[in-house]
Amino acid sequence: MRQSTKKWIATWITAACSAFALTGPALAAQANYTVQAGDTLWKISQKEGVTIAALESANPSASINNLQIGQTLTLPESSQPNTYTVQAGDTEWLIAHRLGVSWSALQAANPNINPNDLQAGQVLTLPTVGKSSTNTYTAPAASSTDLYWMTRVIAAEAAGQPMAAKLGVGAVVENRMHSSYYANSVQGVIFQTIQGHAQFTCVANGWIYQVQPTAQDTLAAQEVLSGMDILPSAMVFYNPAQTPASSWVRTQPVLATYGNLTFAS
Repeated sequence: MRQSTKKWIATWITAACSAFALTGPALAAQANYTVQAGDTLWKISQKEGVTIAALESANPSASINNLQIGQTLTLPESSQPNTYTVQAGDTEWLIAHRLGVSWSALQAANPNINPNDLQAGQVLTLPTVGKSSTNTYTAPAASSTDLYWMTRVIAAEAAGQPMAAKLGVGAVVENRMHSSYYANSVQGVIFQTIQGHAQFTCVANGWIYQVQPTAQDTLAAQEVLSGMDILPSAMVFYNPAQTPASSWVRTQPVLATYGNLTFAS
């Protein structure tokens, strides 16, 4: 091969490599997600296999409590630590919600830890988040009517209570909807009467019409209607300080206590 030909090939290879080095990174565009009807940050994190915290960090200007259909979110790379160190004030629900993992999966990954007595400094094992996660339940998009009444019953029955209690109230409504003994809609369950008795105190005293829901009440309602059921067996809840010792509800197996509310099957 002639010297001039070798020189031309070397020059071409150098130029090609330089062009690749300059244009290569631009080809690795960051992935996006378009918000669909019924989406919440929790639901998106489960579908895409990323944490809620990472989604929030990648979308600092997005209003996480007011996602709009058609809105474009930037998806962070799928990555998640294997453990989490409990901080003061943490609950399992807060940890699960913050990291975008299923609460039930978090409990299953830590069978020897009492979820009602977390201690600062405890190390929890985190379940794997992924697009094919079997812990994810994809619920149909909630109607505006469902969201309206779920928000109001949560606000009325769990005012001033921690987020876990609000989610628990929503879980009771959702669980009753799937029982043949109760009505099969959010509004139907809330306003159902059995043997002449209203099933929810806020309906009996009319507070459900007067309460002013907070952003946290709305978020809890969205999460429940998106498929988050933190107490799959809960059918009733009550405030022990306001419930007579002779009430039948006290005979039901207790599942959990959040704030002032006790949840039972």
